[in-house]
Amino acid sequence: MNHPSIKKVTWIPEKAVKLSDKAKAKMHEYGIPDYMHDVIIRYYERGIPPGHFLTAVIDNDLRGAIERADDTNVMALKAYVMWFYNQAPSGSWGSAGSVDRWVSAFTHEEQS
Repeated sequence: MNHPSIKKVTWIPEKAVKLSDKAKAKMHEYGIPDYMHDVIIRYYERGIPPGHFLTAVIDNDLRGAIERADDTNVMALKAYVMWFYNQAPSGSWGSAGSVDRWVSAFTHEEQS
């Protein structure tokens, strides 16, 4: 008996995403450091790649995130996971290559 193969489907934006005011406010509420808010917003709304630490967080690389975090961000890892889980667009984070897929969708949009 043949079984169909299972593919993981990842959502890629067809156009720019605008984070809601609620999602932006939740960054502060969850405890994401203020200096990281604009980095997350630029990533989602304009496809600008984040730094190495945030890339590791978004790609679900705990070891990489810890290795690259400053003292403030290492203490805020739970806040990042809570925010991405509850506020980030579905399928836009949580697996290896998420950042590359998200950024390339914006790059493709600009070239079209």
